[in-house]
Amino acid sequence: MTRTKLAGDAGAGKLEPPKRERLVDGVRRSLEDAILAGQMRPGERLVEQRLSVELAVSRTTVREALLMLERQGLVMSVPRHGTFVTRLSPDDARDLCLVRGLIEGAAVGLRFPLRPETVVELIGYVREMEHGSLPASLPQLVELDIAFHRALVRDAGSPRLFEWWEGLNGQVRALYLTSLEERAVDMAGIVGMHTELVVALTGDDIEAARRATVLHYTGIRGTLAEVEDVLRAAALVR
Repeated sequence: MTRTKLAGDAGAGKLEPPKRERLVDGVRRSLEDAILAGQMRPGERLVEQRLSVELAVSRTTVREALLMLERQGLVMSVPRHGTFVTRLSPDDARDLCLVRGLIEGAAVGLRFPLRPETVVELIGYVREMEHGSLPASLPQLVELDIAFHRALVRDAGSPRLFEWWEGLNGQVRALYLTSLEERAVDMAGIVGMHTELVVALTGDDIEAARRATVLHYTGIRGTLAEVEDVLRAAALVR
């Protein structure tokens, strides 16, 4: 299984000319990493000319990369005003959390308990989150969060449900930015929320698991040791 390793503070947030990939993809990645690392704040205007100089690429390439980021939900274009880093309103953030939680709760209801290999995968992602720090590791944290929840929804075996869930991923990046800006979110809290969800998903109460999936977005905690003890007893992990 391929994993995204969390990075430390070194080099975080710097815009560097892209290498070894399609130019516009590299520009998009550089901008995305800078936004998620907090170097470009929600509501900040992104000026094409300045970005093209800093990244040593044409304004056309920058413009195309910004369009890609807009499709991801990380930036928004305002006619006659420019392009800005997305700022979700509190109502939008709450609505996104509710919809995402309801979809994932439905996924849990379709297949419970989760397959043992999926549980092992979820624990692996949480363990990787433990090595990060905010805001430097936010780009990697977002990818780990998406991978964690993708595994959960994929386990349900419903292609259409999975497609609906995938459609929310771009906005999830903006949701993280909003959470960091408006609330005192730290890495320990993020790890705790994902840990508690794993604990609930490995219990024997499907309704409790579905509730925990929805409540996951409010910041509940638990211990991974409980889950790993169960898996170790079943000889699923060492």
